[in-house]
Amino acid sequence: FSFFKKALTDLAVDRLGPINADMKRLTADTAYVDQVLREGAERANAIAAPIIEQVYDIVGFLRP
Repeated sequence: FSFFKKALTDLAVDRLGPINADMKRLTADTAYVDQVLREGAERANAIAAPIIEQVYDIVGFLRP
């Protein structure tokens, strides 16, 4: 059983090591993360805006 634990530990380190490195890089570069989030929000708003307009028309909501 100890051989299995050693092999599993080695495999976990090999697989999770790059993920940990990326997480450290991303947490250190908050400007990049903010930019990615901002761009994603802009894309989501562009997709959702026409649908929201249709919903407002169908339901009869007044626009802000």
